[in-house]
Formats: sequence, C-alpha cells, structure tokens
Amino acid sequence: MRIMATFIGKDGSCGYSKGADYVLTIGVTVSDNIYIVRPDESGYCEYSTVITFLHNWSNINTLS
Repeated sequence: MRIMATFIGKDGSCGYSKGADYVLTIGVTVSDNIYIVRPDESGYCEYSTVITFLHNWSNINTLS
C-alpha cells in the first residue's frame, strides 16, 4: 500500500527528516513487523507494532 505521511520521529532516523512529508510503501514482513520504504527503495525501516509506527508518523493518507 502506498501512503503519504509526515515523519515526527527523531531527525535523521532511517534517513528521514523530522517534519517532512514522504510518499511511502508500507507492508508487513514475514515476521509480522511493519515496514516502510520510499519509492526509490531508500529509507527502509521496520516497526514491531502499529503503535511504534504511529509514534513516528502522522498525517497518514492512502494514495491510489
């Protein structure tokens, strides 16, 4: 699934800038972690739970 979201985590974490908006692909790994990655395949990051993901991202909208 593709989303647009604002990064609110620690500046520089996984290569993301705090306050910036990103188009991301979001999915689930084999071990049920949530992962995100940018369209150019940079910025790969895994989160163990949805709650952990939501602590780092806001203004989440789905894209077609």
